[in-house]
Amino acid sequence: FRALGARFLKMANVVEFNKEIAAQRAKIQELERELKVANNTIGTLRLELDKKTHTIDVISRELSTKRHALDHASSEVGVLSNDLKSTQTLSDQLLTSLKRKQTENTHLSQLIDTPSTQYMHYCFEIGLSPNPKLLKSLHHDPAIQCPDPLSYEEVNALVEVMNMRNTVNTAHWREFDTVSLALKSDDCYRCLSDLILGMPSLTRLQVHNASDRGIQVVLASLQQIEWVSSISFPNPTIGDTTVLMLFDTIQKREQYQQSFNRIESNGTTVALRDISSPRTAMSPTSLPLSLFLTELDLHSIILQPETFNNIRSPVLRTLSLEGQETLSDVTLHGILTGCPVLQVLNLNRCRKLTNAAVTMINKLRPNIFHLYLEGCSSISNVTLDYVTKLHVDWYGTSVLVCPVLTEIPTPITSFSLVKMECPQLLKLHIAGVSLSHRELSVLAEGCGQSLLELALTQCRLTSISRITNQCRRLQNLSFHGAKGIKDADMDSLPPTLIWLDLSYCFFLTDAGMVKLGKRCPNLVSLSLKGCSNLTDETLTTLVKDCENLKELNLLECKKITGMRVERLVNMGIRNIMHDGHAAPPHTDTFGAAEARLAQSGVRSPRRAVSKLIGEAAPINSPYIPRSPAPLSTCAKSATVPSRRTDLSATSNAGRTPPSSPPRMELVTP
Repeated sequence: FRALGARFLKMANVVEFNKEIAAQRAKIQELERELKVANNTIGTLRLELDKKTHTIDVISRELSTKRHALDHASSEVGVLSNDLKSTQTLSDQLLTSLKRKQTENTHLSQLIDTPSTQYMHYCFEIGLSPNPKLLKSLHHDPAIQCPDPLSYEEVNALVEVMNMRNTVNTAHWREFDTVSLALKSDDCYRCLSDLILGMPSLTRLQVHNASDRGIQVVLASLQQIEWVSSISFPNPTIGDTTVLMLFDTIQKREQYQQSFNRIESNGTTVALRDISSPRTAMSPTSLPLSLFLTELDLHSIILQPETFNNIRSPVLRTLSLEGQETLSDVTLHGILTGCPVLQVLNLNRCRKLTNAAVTMINKLRPNIFHLYLEGCSSISNVTLDYVTKLHVDWYGTSVLVCPVLTEIPTPITSFSLVKMECPQLLKLHIAGVSLSHRELSVLAEGCGQSLLELALTQCRLTSISRITNQCRRLQNLSFHGAKGIKDADMDSLPPTLIWLDLSYCFFLTDAGMVKLGKRCPNLVSLSLKGCSNLTDETLTTLVKDCENLKELNLLECKKITGMRVERLVNMGIRNIMHDGHAAPPHTDTFGAAEARLAQSGVRSPRRAVSKLIGEAAPINSPYIPRSPAPLSTCAKSATVPSRRTDLSATSNAGRTPPSSPPRMELVTP
């Protein structure tokens, strides 16, 4: 039974296995049927894919064809664009040319009715050569001015041109408010009078080198018109009569204005030309203006004492009485009283003035800030509380007390001061003077605390420590050609120095340069010209201690070699002047000027530079603030020296600065 049961079980397993096999076969058949269907579907899809691939190929060929067509069209568009740009450029050029032609035509049309064109046309008509400077003034300048003396024909041509204003188109006609001329003869002043009467726009008149008769003709014209309000006669040759007539004209114009202010507006007024006769009412704009005389130069005129009593002007600000030896303290008192706003006063070579005149100026006119007292030998005590700029005779001056003085323009060539109090003085230049301990002490106590710039050129010094120890703000210092400067003096130099000139200080050696480098590390410019005892060790010391050094003058330093100088150039110090080294052309040094003159063929370039700028001129002196000029007219007329020659351009003892100040002009206040 067990065997039979096992057999039955085995048979049952075989039957189940056969059933499973049958089921698997059925599934395989089913999968084969599905495979056939899938193969059929794949075949169908492959056919469709072939069709679509063929379609894509056709489309690609068409696209390639269209792309070629598009590229061809793009090239044609590029050609058309270039043609369009060329056409546009040509059009712009034509338009620019058209505008230029229009501008030229407009300019030519404007030139036809301008004073310069009318002047040239009139000169050609009468066979006169046009004055080039006058022609340039008529064309460019806002004023009619010509420094060259004009003849009668030239002045008459100018008058005729000004009279053409009513016959031409005034749209492009220039109006002039200032006339500044010089005339050759007295006959020209009649034409000048016609010019004044025919120019209503004229307000300022200036006549150079005017004669006595000429000024009288001009003043007679000024009494007939109302538009000129400022007059000036630089360098006149006139006498007392003309001066009296000048101030009489000014007083008449002032009386005209005052009389008009007193007239009541009742329908009838009195004409200012003839106060005695009644006339109809006049407009205030047609009345004569006050004739303002803000500046007056009488330096070349010898006046009588009674003429000074007529110098009265409420607006006179600048007055030059240089060389008036008849001027006394009493007459000066009258002038100061009659000129209440006087600011600049020139009393050079007025030998009758005494210390009382200085006291009078200080009390009566505190607004005077610029004063000239050179050649006044009787003045020894100069005490001025308000003067900021002073010219004084140093030979006889023993006391100088000016609390607000900031500038002494002329160098001091003699020194006799016993007392000096100038606590705001910024610049001081002493040339060719032997200074003892006492004199150096006077300078140190008087202005040492405020000095920014000090020059002791060609001076004989005993010891500089007395003044340098007090000058703690000093930035510029010059000992050009000074005698007595030694190595020990370098220890007393102020450490604030930026620019230093030790030219021709023959006693300096390398030991002194070591002290200089440690004492003044902020040096930017240094001149050692003519210091023949210095060697190459000096350069090593200066480069090590003075890191800011940019300019170095080593001319005539025979013991310094050119090889060491070239090393300094490679280290960054570009402005070096040495006999064996040529500075670059762009360097702003005097040695560079010598090099350029030598290259241009000048036989003695150093002598030429010395002649132009002075042997003692420093190299690139830094800027020192100056006191502002209260009057624009003074700043305009004064000759301002260059910064390079401020300190020591006049250090040569043989050169004497001019005693007279710059010529002054008259302008409307």
